[in-house]
Amino acid sequence: RSALAARAAARGPVRVLPNSNGGAGGWTMGADTTVVLALELAGCVNVAAERGVLGPAPFADEELLGSAFDWIVVGGEDGVSPSAEILRGKRHLRESVAALRADRIVVLSEAQYSSGSFTILDAAEAIADAIEARAEGTGGTAGR
Repeated sequence: RSALAARAAARGPVRVLPNSNGGAGGWTMGADTTVVLALELAGCVNVAAERGVLGPAPFADEELLGSAFDWIVVGGEDGVSPSAEILRGKRHLRESVAALRADRIVVLSEAQYSSGSFTILDAAEAIADAIEARAEGTGGTAGR
């Protein structure tokens, strides 16, 4: 934890929106969820929790347009996320949401995205790695 805290202090605050979408509408993860703990450990601000969202909650496209965030975190496997592809496929979002235009999406494994175990620390490290890699110009989307 202390290594993650030092990394976060060196890079400064990053605003992140957890998102999932199985095709039937978007969801986010607010306060009191495991992905929020991973974001906090990585030194990130969860935009949904900041807006008062508690737990998993519906999050419409319009809310994406009205939120200021630097990165999106989604669940998937092997760097592939149906949620990310749905977001990337929505032209109006790509054109209006800076994180999508710049493809600043971290794909965590489903275990990291929703686990209540030691994989939370792995998720926090994956988030920090992706953000820092993009800042250094060496990549930026975990698992891709």
